[in-house]
Amino acid sequence: MANERRQTITTPSPASQSGWEREAAGGSEPERCSDCMIADPAYCVPGDSVRRVAQIMRSEQVSMVPIVDHPHHRRLVGCVIDRDLALAVVAEGRDPIRTAAASVMRGDLVTCQPGDTLLEVLCLMRQHDLRQLLVADQTGRLVGVISHDGIVAQLDRRLLLRDSRE
Repeated sequence: MANERRQTITTPSPASQSGWEREAAGGSEPERCSDCMIADPAYCVPGDSVRRVAQIMRSEQVSMVPIVDHPHHRRLVGCVIDRDLALAVVAEGRDPIRTAAASVMRGDLVTCQPGDTLLEVLCLMRQHDLRQLLVADQTGRLVGVISHDGIVAQLDRRLLLRDSRE
């Protein structure tokens, strides 16, 4: 298993928010990660087969599956993306039923928290060249997944609502 590295970001006080962030939020509290994340996403444990991971990707129409330590604790230990399956399983000719998720998962996670602002999440995505992030609580427990596309859709809805009121 790869060394585990998590990076979380802290939420600044409203006084330290940029003018853009206050304006984008319509002068009110900025939107938070919890406003547009997918809560309680499907996940696997390290011993699950990569076939199971691929089945979740297909059924949930996602490109990333979180890997947690145990279904009860749900502490993040890694993730598998569709590219991992293509390069580490298919291209190598490995058996997807006998190959464990732990053998192909990424352990160097960049996570955010539900209370982080959307601007903070977008900055973190840009800094690490990511299109989606795992959302964890303060104990490292999986609570959701947030994507760049999900944030853009949320901001589009907010702008449409603001424009319809004017």
